[in-house]
Amino acid sequence: MTERPRRLGGDHVGEMAGPICNGRAVRVAAGILGALLVLAMLGEFFVSFMLPVRVKRDPRLARGLFELLWRLWRWFARRLPESPRETLLGLFGPLGLLFIVALWTAGLVLGFAALQYAVGSHVRGDGVTGTFGDDLYFSAGGFLSASSGLEPTSTAAKVLLLVEAAAGFGVLFIAIGYLPALFQAFSRRETAVSRLDPRAGLPPSAGALIGRAVDRGQVDELLVYLGEWEGWAAELMETHLSYPVIGYYRSQHLGQNWLASITAVLDACALIPRRRR
Repeated sequence: MTERPRRLGGDHVGEMAGPICNGRAVRVAAGILGALLVLAMLGEFFVSFMLPVRVKRDPRLARGLFELLWRLWRWFARRLPESPRETLLGLFGPLGLLFIVALWTAGLVLGFAALQYAVGSHVRGDGVTGTFGDDLYFSAGGFLSASSGLEPTSTAAKVLLLVEAAAGFGVLFIAIGYLPALFQAFSRRETAVSRLDPRAGLPPSAGALIGRAVDRGQVDELLVYLGEWEGWAAELMETHLSYPVIGYYRSQHLGQNWLASITAVLDACALIPRRRR
């Protein structure tokens, strides 16, 4: 005689339904957190790189991290001799920019990994469903457009993989396009600072700037030269508001400093009318 299949009692159904519901809740929560993380990273990236104007919402994450890292970096640099200190401080700007880009990349990879986990993840080559660690590896491969040996199991997972690959290409291309504009603005700033050295000394001072002009009989020429700094100051304001990271880029030579240069020029503008009276 064939044995009739036994019906599951209420206790057995509850035991099975509990883990299933908990697993679904975890996946839903992971999907929500992943979507929020992806949106936050893309929003920060858009405001910092693609929207070079003063907006009501500054890139808070990038600004906060730069301020925190700068305080730690400066605290450590102050305990070094002068030459190593200046070298270390000069490295902060480029390394800080690379760190922020790496942070955005890691955030996007982690966010898409959570989304992949939420939609059912993927399977390994042996047909076994992967863990969240596999999801993270799978997401990194999708972002970098590299083969990870893992395959998506659903249409949603495939769409997410394509979206992540597109985001990876977008971040890469925009970052590459951002660097030339950044270094051009830095070069224009440093050109004016270097031209000030023969006139105002190193480090620059208003007294040296005015005194050398008077000794050479070039006061009128100095007035024209100071007028040119008005345009330089306007460009400085525009570029440093659009690309705040330039403010952390130090001058190429010891003793040069764009802030000290513009201070010397402003002091000279305030003193020259008094000398001519």
